[in-house]
Amino acid sequence: MVIGMLVGTLGAMGGASAQPAYASAPNDALATHRTSDGERAGLTFGAAIGRGDIEVTCPSCDGLSPITEALSLSLYGGFLLTPRLALGGEYWSVRYNGRGSDWFPDSRDHYVAQHMVLATAQLWLLPRVFIRAGFGTGWHHTDALYARGDRVHSGQPVAASTSGGTMTQSTPSRFSPAASLGIGLEFAHTRTFACDVMIRAGSTRRASDSYQVQNVALTFGAAWF
Repeated sequence: MVIGMLVGTLGAMGGASAQPAYASAPNDALATHRTSDGERAGLTFGAAIGRGDIEVTCPSCDGLSPITEALSLSLYGGFLLTPRLALGGEYWSVRYNGRGSDWFPDSRDHYVAQHMVLATAQLWLLPRVFIRAGFGTGWHHTDALYARGDRVHSGQPVAASTSGGTMTQSTPSRFSPAASLGIGLEFAHTRTFACDVMIRAGSTRRASDSYQVQNVALTFGAAWF
């Protein structure tokens, strides 16, 4: 009888050891980056709009405050290598069209814009939180004097640019290296669609340029997967 009980106990222990220790546990590493209806995959594209700043630094730009009422626009497209990582490209523009301010103390309309075309990588740190980094080229449009450093006149605002009372035409600058970095939160989140809010910064710099441009923006966007 005792022998029978021992045999039964050993058999029960053997059967238990044959079961995987975590057979019923989900794969948490994958599950945390799934939406309610499955994993994201394939192509992705999106757009965003928001408010941005344009800040210019140059040898004669001391005291020139940033433009804080600019419009930020971006278009994005890419491919998901994994549910957490996407590679792609982006066009980002921060532009101002208006009159007045420290930049242009007159009653005429002016156009100032920074454009960037970037190769980007987007990584989801959490199911709804991502970072996007990009590197590429940028160019600047302005009719301000800082873009014509060899003709800046002392005593005249560095942003103002007049010729016989008529504003000079805005022209693009040379292409220069540009980079951006942003962090976003998806407040709407499904396998095929997302709405997000993102704060981001960009910089266009070149050692030989007479001025450098920095941008900051807070945007609201939509993306499809």
